[in-house]
Amino acid sequence: MTGNDQDRTAGFCRLDGMSAVVTGSSSGVGRAIACELARGGARLIVHCRKAVDSARDLVESIRSSGGEAEMVVADFSDSTAADAMLESSWRVLGGVDVWVNNAGVDLLTGPEAEWGFDEKLAALWEVDVRATIRLAREAGRRMREANGGTVLNIGWTRPNEGWKGTAANCSP
Repeated sequence: MTGNDQDRTAGFCRLDGMSAVVTGSSSGVGRAIACELARGGARLIVHCRKAVDSARDLVESIRSSGGEAEMVVADFSDSTAADAMLESSWRVLGGVDVWVNNAGVDLLTGPEAEWGFDEKLAALWEVDVRATIRLAREAGRRMREANGGTVLNIGWTRPNEGWKGTAANCSP
């Protein structure tokens, strides 16, 4: 978040007093969403699974720009860790107004690209489907009890490409 970025907020909806959680916010779309929410004045939880340095840099950037942010590390392939992350986020923020489910398994690059089909499918199911649904349901339940809030689920950006060696996850 630089001075030039701040100039874009002139007509931006202010989110002062609101709190938000963005899963998978150490890079890419999640990071951009977290930056915009912070720019609007929301207090944030920045989440990562393994990109701790990148998430820490984002938290420091938000704080240096006058925002409030905390980092939570959790591997959503473990439902206990996902549940604990949600609980911790609620406790740290004193409630959540906006929950963004952005975390997903990157199966197209890095070492995961070499995994077998069954291993990829299991990881995709646990993180992209199961954790997303579990977190959305619990966040939504808590928001209903608090008289409102928003859950935003971000979808996969490359469904037409699928996985190397298979078309099982492609849509024309």
